[in-house]
Amino acid sequence: MRTIKTLQTVALAALCAFSALSAEATVSTYSDKAQFLADTGASQATAAYPTGGQGPYTAYLSGAATLSSSNPFYFGAYTSRLAGGVISIDGLEHLSVQWVLAMHSFGFDFVEPEFDPLVNAPFVDSTFSVTLRNAGVSVGTFQFNTPNDTAAFVGAWSTVAFDRVDILETTGNIENEFYGQFYAGNAMPVPEPSS
Repeated sequence: MRTIKTLQTVALAALCAFSALSAEATVSTYSDKAQFLADTGASQATAAYPTGGQGPYTAYLSGAATLSSSNPFYFGAYTSRLAGGVISIDGLEHLSVQWVLAMHSFGFDFVEPEFDPLVNAPFVDSTFSVTLRNAGVSVGTFQFNTPNDTAAFVGAWSTVAFDRVDILETTGNIENEFYGQFYAGNAMPVPEPSS
């Protein structure tokens, strides 16, 4: 009898731990960088990128994040719309960001050129899907499509912590989009008052 009770206790503890990991987050998204930084207390999480056309890479440690992609990526000063070096990915712009610590917020600078000279294929307006993961389990998702030919910002604040972000181009082509610096913070959002 004692063994059954112990196994039930262990099973219940494991179920509670899994439930905590697999809980669906409430995710607030941002396109205003100043508001995102003010609300979340996030700060720049990646170091300055190289500007000299360095690569190809499939993984790169930068500050508190490891950037990786199934397609090779490069660093360079490829756009005048974002300061310094940016990330340019061969093929569809799939990028994963693995954080050193679990975070509650992240954001990044982004450009989708339409008429800029560095568009290297027929332009297709891109849509991206973002999945927040904790220990490999999805805790939240959202989509974005930024204005073209302008420096944009994409940010999110999650009620459930995450240690990895997968950004997948779901509609688009192999024309260039550029990722700038990433920002992150671990302050948890204040819950909305219940009605």
